[in-house]
Order: sequence, then C-alpha cells, then structure tokens
Amino acid sequence: MKITLSWIQSYVPELNVSAQEFVDRMTMSGIKVTGYERTDRNLEKIVIGQIVSCEHHPDAENLMVCQVNTGEEVIQCITSASNIKAGDKVPVALEGGKVEMIHDSRAKGRDGARINKEVIRGMESQGVLCSVEELGFTREQVSDAPAYEIFVLDEDAEVGADAIKTLGLSDIIFNFEPASARKDCYRVLGIAREAAAIFGHKFVAPSVEIKTNGEKIEDYLTVKVKDGVLCPRYCARVVKNVQLGPSPRWMQQRLISCGIRPVNNLVDITNYVMEEYGQPILAFDLDSLSGHEIRLEKSEDGNKFRTLDGQLRNVDSQTLMLCDSLMPIGIAGIIGGASTKVEESGRTIVLEAACFDGAYIRKISRKLNLTTEISSRFARGLDANYAEEGLNRACQLMEELGCGEVVGGMIDECSTVVGSRRIEFHPDWINHHLGTNIPEEDMIHYLESLGFEYDKTSHDMITPAGRQDILEEADMMGEVVRLYGYDKVPTTIPRVETTRGSLPLKMQIENIARNLAEFYGYSQIMTYSFESPEVFDRLRIPENSSLRRAIRIQNPLSESYSIMRTQSVGSMMNALSLNAERKHRHVRFYELANIYLPRDLERNELPDERMQFTLGTYGGDDFFTVKGIMEEFLRQTGLRGELIYDPENRKPYLHPGRQAALVYEGTVIGYMGEVHPRISESYNISDRVTIAVIDMPEIVLRADFSYSYHGVNLHAKVCRDLSILLDEKTRVGSVEAVIRKHGGNFLEHFEMVGKIYRGQPLPEQTKSVTYRLRFQAQDHDLTGEEVQAVLDEIQTELRNQGISRTRE
Repeated sequence: MKITLSWIQSYVPELNVSAQEFVDRMTMSGIKVTGYERTDRNLEKIVIGQIVSCEHHPDAENLMVCQVNTGEEVIQCITSASNIKAGDKVPVALEGGKVEMIHDSRAKGRDGARINKEVIRGMESQGVLCSVEELGFTREQVSDAPAYEIFVLDEDAEVGADAIKTLGLSDIIFNFEPASARKDCYRVLGIAREAAAIFGHKFVAPSVEIKTNGEKIEDYLTVKVKDGVLCPRYCARVVKNVQLGPSPRWMQQRLISCGIRPVNNLVDITNYVMEEYGQPILAFDLDSLSGHEIRLEKSEDGNKFRTLDGQLRNVDSQTLMLCDSLMPIGIAGIIGGASTKVEESGRTIVLEAACFDGAYIRKISRKLNLTTEISSRFARGLDANYAEEGLNRACQLMEELGCGEVVGGMIDECSTVVGSRRIEFHPDWINHHLGTNIPEEDMIHYLESLGFEYDKTSHDMITPAGRQDILEEADMMGEVVRLYGYDKVPTTIPRVETTRGSLPLKMQIENIARNLAEFYGYSQIMTYSFESPEVFDRLRIPENSSLRRAIRIQNPLSESYSIMRTQSVGSMMNALSLNAERKHRHVRFYELANIYLPRDLERNELPDERMQFTLGTYGGDDFFTVKGIMEEFLRQTGLRGELIYDPENRKPYLHPGRQAALVYEGTVIGYMGEVHPRISESYNISDRVTIAVIDMPEIVLRADFSYSYHGVNLHAKVCRDLSILLDEKTRVGSVEAVIRKHGGNFLEHFEMVGKIYRGQPLPEQTKSVTYRLRFQAQDHDLTGEEVQAVLDEIQTELRNQGISRTRE
C-alpha cells in the first residue's frame, strides 16, 4: 500500500521528519514500511515558464524555436512538440537541471538525465520544455496529456514558480505492509493516526459535513438485502445533476502516487475515498436501474453475467448478486456491470458503500478467477463502521468539488455492526508483565492517541470502533509497549519457576514401540490414511462387519483413495507386496499410524482416531519371533499383568490355525498371526506373512512406568519340575493360567522346560509339557512340605478342570 508523506501530513500537520526516521520509527512500532521513494529524486531546476513566442526553426520544419519567460529571464528552447503556442504555461528544465528522461531517447534512466545547453541546427537551446514522461509520470497516470508532447499547465500557474512543488512532485512515497489483523491500517487515515501517535503529534481527522437539497432518498430508491450474513451492512445515497469533468490537481496527484490512474471527478472521488477511508464506493446510474430498486440476492445455477470488463462470466447459486427489479447489475463485492456505468453529465447516480463477508469474497473470487481492487479490500474483512463514514465523505467531496447535488437521507440496511468494547484497564498488571515502570498517565496518553477513550469512573478503556483486533487487556498491553518503545523494555529474568519438559505419555510409548521394532531390524513405513473400498473384499472381511462402515472422502483423488481406513493390515500388505514384486527376500516393516472408526457416518461427529502399532514380515521372522517382540513391548511399557492368547477371536484375513487375539486382563489389546495363504497369494507374496497389531490407546491407558525395589532376598530358593499330560487339543495357556492363579505367594517364577513332547510311550492324541517352578519366601526358608502343598493344589485344580490326564 503506497501513501505519500504529504498526504499523511495533511492529517498530522506537525509531522516533520526525515524519510529514514519515519521508516524506522513506524516499523519499530509495528507498522511495517518496506521502503520509500522520492518522487523528485531525478528532478532539479524545473520552473514554470510561459511561452512568449513560438516559430518554426529555419532549417528544420519539424522543430519549433520558443522564447520562454522563466520569471527571471527569457531563454530560448528548441522542441519538436506540436501542441504548444504562445501564452502556454509549461514546465521548463533549466541548464544544469535534471529530468527523469529525455523523450527523444525513449529510455528512462535510474539517475535521470542532466540538462545542458545544446546547438541544434545552428541555433542554441538553453533548456528543455518538459513532457509528462520527462517529469516521471506515465501515460496511465495522466491520460489527458498528449504522448511525448509538452505538458501544458493550467492558466493560473505562477510563472517562475518551482514546477516540482507546484505539481506536487516534491514528495516521498512510502510502501506500507500492515499486519493482516490491522485492518484499520489499510487506509490513509489509519496510517496517519498511527504516525500521529508514534511521533507524539495531534491527529486532525477530516471534518465531514454534507449539504443536502432537502429531498428524501426514499423518493428515489429502495434497497433490499436478502442475506444479512454475507452482507452485514449496505448504505446508499443519491446524487443529482452529476457534472463529469477532471478532478482537481491535488486529488489526481494523490491518486497517482498510489498507482491509480485519474479518470474523471466521479471515479476519482470514489477511488480517493477508498484509499482515504479504506471503503470501496461504487456509483450506479439511477435511471438505468429498473424500478429504481437495488436488491442483494443469490443467483441461480447456470446463469451468466457480463461484467464491467466486458467478460461474460458464469455465476451460480452461491454467488451474491446486485440486482435491480428485473436483472443483475453487478457481482456483489467484486465487480459491477456495464449497464449501470455513469458515462455522461446531468445524470442522477446512486453511491453505494457496503460490507461483505471476507471469506465469502475470497471464495467467489477464486471461483470466478477474478480479483479486483475492491474484492481484495473486502477479502481482508472490512469493518462495517467504515461504510457510513466513507459514503458521507464521498458525498461531501461531490458537493465541495461541484460534482453533484446530494439528496437528503441515507438508506442503511444493517444487520451486524461491531461497536466499541469495554476492557478493564490495570496499569500495574501491564507493568508486571512487561517488566517496566510506565506511569499510568503515560499509558492513558498512548491509548488515547490511538483513539481509545478512558472511563475514569469504571477505569475501563473503550476501544475505537475500527479496532476489532483489540479483544482483551493483553492486546492493550501490546499497544502500550509499541508506543513506549520496544527498545526501552529492560531485559529481565523470568519471574516464574522453570519446569522440566517431558514427552507426553502417548509419545513415550510410541518411542518405545519405534525403538523396539528398529532394534529387531524392522524399518518404519508411512502410508496414506486413505484407501480403496476394494480392500474389504481383498481381505475377505464379511459384508456385515463394522470395518466396512468407513468414512467416505467428499473429493477423493481417485477411487483408490476414497475412504478413511478402518484397519491397518491393508496398508501393510500393500507395502509388503510392493517389496515382494521387487524380489526382496527378507522384509520387516512396522508402522505407527491411525485408523478412523466412525462414530457417525453422516460426519456430524468426528471419528475415533486410534493409533495402531503394526508389524509385518515375510521371509524371516515367524509367528513366535513376532510374539516375542509383542511380549517385550508390553514388558517395556509396564504391562506386567496376565496376558492370554485367545485363538477363538478370529480375523478373516489371518490363518485360522495360526492366529490369536492378545487379551490383557480381560481386554483385547491387539492380535497377531499368519496372513491367510489365499490373501497372501492375492498380494503376490509367496512366503508366509506374519502380522501383529497393537491398539495403542489401550496401552496408553494401562502403561505403568513405576517400579518398586526390594532388598536382596537371602532365603533359599526351591525349584520343582512339574510334568503334565494333556489332550492334544488342550492349550498350554490353560495350564499356565492355573499355575499363575494357584501358585500362591511363594511362587516367584515359572517357565516351560524343553519342548512339548509327543510320541511313545504317551497315548495317542496326547502331549506332555514340563514346567519348572521356582519358590521363595520373603521371611524364611521354605520347607519341602510347604512347596509340595502348593504343587498338590496346582495338580488338583488341573485335574478338576479336566486339563491334565492320568498317565496309564
């Protein structure tokens, strides 16, 4: 955003600083200035001269020899321009002066061009009559001046005066980049108020008084807003007898400095107010509005609209349109239509100032692939209070500049305007958090200079209407410290106790899983959370399974990524399959990733996201190796309770005889097993594939990293071996459950010795297992009788449950 120093000084008359000081102070106070440029950096010794005589060069028909009065002397200048005559007042660059460029060269130099006396066809030229290009203007900025011809000034220009100052070229243009939250600073008045507060000067806002003709706007226009959410405020005024013409030089120069091309007084006033107040103003020809009515309503799908730039654009039911009683006249907040353009004098016009929802404007602009100056401003989110202020200022300028006659009254369709806020003001609290000792009076002065009001009764601060970024006392503290000066805040030691940082329990457990898997040679993979619905059939998941109740993606990349996964096996099998196709013989993968179990398929509630620790391998580790890794993981996370492997809780994609659910103290916390051979074959894997999955939220709930330490037990340990004859179908886990339950307080540890034995002399369909039990008491040496009593109880319970058989 570009603003000249002179424009800022018109609201802060006492401001008198160098350009660099202005940049430094403003930037250090939070209003970023990215740079500046002097408009007269390449202009020197240029005065206003009046042409006394103008004759053709005797040796060149295309050259004119002019005698020019510069106020102090009459000099001779030779030019090829054809648009001048005696009596014209023009800018003249004197000998030793400087201009942006010499128009004959058609090239603009960074350091300008120096003016020297020259002899042209035998006659001396003592200066240069300047065109707009030589003064640094562009054709877009001064469209009414002839291209590469002399810039003829107004008749009231003073002969001999400094042309640089007269034309407003002795100025500095600053480039501002306010923070996105500071919407009040995307206008000249906001920047000027900031400059006044930062440099400690008085801010003089423009005095806005409107002279109306006594008529009522209701007799001319009606307005209906059908969507108060997208358009919280819509203001309109009517101006009669509009007289189109050039705007004053001072207004043109300010617009040019902002990069805006002057057009005519009506267009220039609306652009001027947009820069000054930050409020876009649109003008409509009232007579072109059918029924003298403006309606804001959404379009219908399939409609087309021709915008002011001549393009025919598609609009739909999401697009808010400006309409008269018969047809659309503009796309609200973005661009108008050609049918309501004001093109001649004597017309009656409607001036509009509105406020639109910023998110909506950004969305529609992207959809239409159309960005305009007004849409960019609305997209930032304008304050609704600016609408009335900007409209009144525009009407004032229309009346003052003789552009039209303002009709009395204003239509104000307003649903939501955020006003001022009351915030408690505690100077001691501010000083405490800043580590400063700023007097209360200074704080009040800082805030009042920014437009705040102090209520002495309640000790509250009342925020300015346009400062919607000030929500609480901490925000006011930020305003105080930036005006006080960040460089003045002392360096202090924090007044709070430091705390030791640590990872959350969930991340600690994930790190244990990651470190353990990598210790055993597993590589981590990361897969998409999206997958294809075909995975359910591929994994032979039943039609009535809850796993098929997956959340669908509204705009998937393809059908292969159209649902959120409800299990992690499909992703692991894809990764293993990819490596099998590349002839990798031994593969070990692990993944820590979420599955998404829907609570509500209509997406009224977020899904249950559950982290899964998944191991997948082929060509190396078998079922029992993976089982050992799972047990080690549970041990390292502090799950020291009873773990049972339940083969009956079956998964359809695992081998029916080589799988088990991991049941910890009655709760299923995971499962493991070999993948069904047919499923492995469908993934083009010929080796046996082993999969293990741990439901991490269940681990987090039960993890225990507390340890109790005991002294060395000096009492003797007693070991006994217990051999048990079992039916072939009886699981050894049932034996271990009995030993664990009836081992009593003396049982310290037990483990299976050797392998399960089958064969002679055992009966058919039986097997024999041997467990070694270690006993130890805490307070005495155990006797044989005490140990035997425990063994007898275990054996009795095994027989009672039908687990052990009597040897024949």
